[in-house]
Amino acid sequence: MKHVRTALVILALVAGLGTLPPVHAGGNIWTRSSQGLWGGEVTALAISPAYGVDRTVFVGILGGVFTSTDAGLTWKPATSGASEMGVTALAVSPNFAADRTLFAGTYDGVFKSTDGGASWAPARAGIDTTWIRALAISPNYAADHTLFVGTWDGVFKSTDGGASWAAASTGMPDTSVDTVAISPNYANDRTLFAGCYYGVFKSTDGGASWASSSTGMPSSRALDSVVVSPGYATDRTVFASTTLALFKSTDGGASWKGTGLNDGTDMLVLSPAYPSDQTLFAGLPGEGVVRSTDGGATWTAPMKSGFTDLDLEALVISPAYPTDRTLFAGTLGAGVFKSTNAGSSWSAANTGFTGVVMGPLAVSPNYAADRTLFAGSAGAGCFKSTDGGFTWNPVNTGLPESGVWTLAISPNYASDRTLFAGTGDGMFRSTNGGNSWTAITTGMGDPIVQALVISPQYNSDRTLFAGTYLKGVYKSTNGGSSWAAVNTGLTRLDIEDLAISPNYAADRTLFAGTYLGGIFKSTNGGTSWNAVNSGLPTNWITVVAVSPAYATDRTVFAMASGSGGGLFRSTNGGTSWSPVGTGLPAGVEDLVFSPTYATDQTVFAATELGASVSTNGGFSWADMNEGLGGSGLLTLAFAPTSPRILFAAGGFSVWQYTFLPPRRCWLPVVPANWAR
Repeated sequence: MKHVRTALVILALVAGLGTLPPVHAGGNIWTRSSQGLWGGEVTALAISPAYGVDRTVFVGILGGVFTSTDAGLTWKPATSGASEMGVTALAVSPNFAADRTLFAGTYDGVFKSTDGGASWAPARAGIDTTWIRALAISPNYAADHTLFVGTWDGVFKSTDGGASWAAASTGMPDTSVDTVAISPNYANDRTLFAGCYYGVFKSTDGGASWASSSTGMPSSRALDSVVVSPGYATDRTVFASTTLALFKSTDGGASWKGTGLNDGTDMLVLSPAYPSDQTLFAGLPGEGVVRSTDGGATWTAPMKSGFTDLDLEALVISPAYPTDRTLFAGTLGAGVFKSTNAGSSWSAANTGFTGVVMGPLAVSPNYAADRTLFAGSAGAGCFKSTDGGFTWNPVNTGLPESGVWTLAISPNYASDRTLFAGTGDGMFRSTNGGNSWTAITTGMGDPIVQALVISPQYNSDRTLFAGTYLKGVYKSTNGGSSWAAVNTGLTRLDIEDLAISPNYAADRTLFAGTYLGGIFKSTNGGTSWNAVNSGLPTNWITVVAVSPAYATDRTVFAMASGSGGGLFRSTNGGTSWSPVGTGLPAGVEDLVFSPTYATDQTVFAATELGASVSTNGGFSWADMNEGLGGSGLLTLAFAPTSPRILFAAGGFSVWQYTFLPPRRCWLPVVPANWAR
């Protein structure tokens, strides 16, 4: 599904008038411009032990770490040395105010920072697996330099601040460890707990050996979280959440009893003053945050006021909670939320946090005048810019939380203000420039919509097509008000991409790229389809693009994935295909033709490695990535303006790339006697 990835970047290629100039004419500089694309997927949260003074919070995302030093008011990336790490866990040194140390667990091992997150270095020697699932740091870290990680291969321990690691799983089953919790009195009791598929395990010798500690829990007891009371030395209290319910032990894990919370959670935090206030919080995905003030016996109803996304992913509590009543919650798509009233209400705290998983683009046909474009995201809805992509605002009223996977804009947008969004819950339409959206699923239901094309003559024929996951192609001839399946001849119904002829009014031609069915073509407006796979070595097609001069050149490109895949071109309307693409990186996500392809033979590609261009009809390709910093791209879209602008999505930011015309160099006329 080419429209589902983690990223957005905006690529602007400013060319000369008419035909595009040579690719290396000059310029070729990427600059970042992502103002307003705030939010995104939060994979981990951590808070400074000195938060009451330094106001520092950390957010982990799939592309690194962000830090705030003003209590979440603003965020900055903190990813030097680790910009591509997919963060799964964060842990801050108890002595952070002095040592500035924190650790990040990632899909590529452990990383360490000793400058408050400004820079990172690998700290994974001795860990024989890469996916870190949990981190726990000794409360006496300043003296013992000890920390633990939970991995797919059990527990590992370091006693030198992460410089080296050794397995510490003796007595545990051979399984993934999903959560690790350490006693606040670890220096004396050497106690820690680990949760895995087989329940709770406890060690009282610093991880040298483990024993099962699940008495009282059900036989089906896969653990999501374990949390130890700040007063464990005296109250011996531990909480553990299975996938079904929350349990409590008051004898150091020897036995467990159910609490009043009959929901599983991997987001559980205790008040720093738990021994006296008996307060704890749990994040419930899809519901909100619940609070107990009697040690878990009873709980509030889910507190969700202010949340725009209830797909909760992380929860942390302020070390100064007894006075500031502050918590932070991370979500799947809408970023970070903050509460300063013990969870009763929440507000977004995302300024500067660019973790949005972006994808599809739609550019106004009247862009030269209105400077308008739209960008969809996997979890944060739809964003709109009216200044050429430099600043953005969310336009999500009426959209579902399942994400916007594809967009299409009316050719007559200047007057009808209409655009369409394909989502994980079917089709939606806006007739006021994105200010509000309405579901348009009559005749379709709510399938996952992966591809969307609109007739070039939409103003008169009101026609558009939607490609779906496992339900084939749907067609509407009334602007989306109703739909009908048009699958005759399609042998596979997982539609990866759709492309429509620019001359659709006359030739009624469409192409559909499918998963394991190859390419299908219709020449009667979708009424029937025929496979057109001659010359294609694989039947998994992720990208299809039709030449703007298709009426005369009959050119179509297709990206085939899997064994023998690559870029293929047809110059006879799909009847046969030939391999092209010398120099083109793997992982092509989108293709776009130059509007003047008939004369300049130029095609652009968005790839997992950035942007590429061909000036000979796709036969050979060159990279154009200077300044991009390794960010991959996802989608491409030209703006109908002069000088010409090409937009592209990918990464976690917005970028602008400008092609400058060749520079002229003027040499002065030097008098013959100048040197005398």
